[in-house]
Amino acid sequence: MYGQRSKPKTFFNTSSFLNAGYILNVTTTYSPDSLYSLTRLIITLFIAIVGNAGMWAIVVIMPNLGDEFQVTRSVLSIPYTLTMLGFALGNVFLGRIVDRFGISRAIILASLLNAFGPLSLAL
Repeated sequence: MYGQRSKPKTFFNTSSFLNAGYILNVTTTYSPDSLYSLTRLIITLFIAIVGNAGMWAIVVIMPNLGDEFQVTRSVLSIPYTLTMLGFALGNVFLGRIVDRFGISRAIILASLLNAFGPLSLAL
């Protein structure tokens, strides 16, 4: 015991680095995602583009709205800011729904909630 050198302490496990080459060199054939997953991705992107176009369109017409209602741009930005805060809080809410019920039900719920806003304004 006395006179024997102890092994130097390392901050990480070096065996994982030795095994990394083996893990990375595993030969597998490339398999793209299924047509079903690609279809779901395209539908989801379409829903996001159509459903959220109004969120970004307000930025384009903001100067015209200010002239029409005789208000400054800072006053016009308050509803936009509140909308963004609503999206942030909604993402927290929908994140919990995704964890509990799955992504498909969360997308359906988000689509219905996203459609409810414009429909309620039309009434």
